[in-house]
Amino acid sequence: MLDETALEAAVRSCFESIYDPCSVAAGTPVSLYDMGLLKGWELSDQGRLTVQLCVTFGACSMAPHFARAAEESLGKLDGVRAVTVEIDTGVLWSTERMTDHGRALLASRPLRFTAQDAPRPRQWMETKLQRGNGPAASKPPSP
Repeated sequence: MLDETALEAAVRSCFESIYDPCSVAAGTPVSLYDMGLLKGWELSDQGRLTVQLCVTFGACSMAPHFARAAEESLGKLDGVRAVTVEIDTGVLWSTERMTDHGRALLASRPLRFTAQDAPRPRQWMETKLQRGNGPAASKPPSP
């Protein structure tokens, strides 16, 4: 059985190897640990590990997936007989929960949009005019 310090390191390592699906989709993978989603954990004398996670958005549909990944990974730890991952959707997450490393990862990501890419009112009409589709192509739209 792992001592408390070793178990702390093992739990942290587990969450450092599971990535927030939204950050992966955005092209800048950040671990659940670095996102600050690990609220805490407790190991009972019987070997039951209970982990509390929060999510960045209360209706996160990916939480069950990363909770299952955590259960599988944590269940392999020495001295852990059972794992329960609890998702707390009531936590109001902010970037202040992130580790310094997580914030640095997000700060270093390439900016995908600039001010000139911001949508403008009736921008869809401009696109229609540029393509030359239909009668709207011959005259500008009226305001």
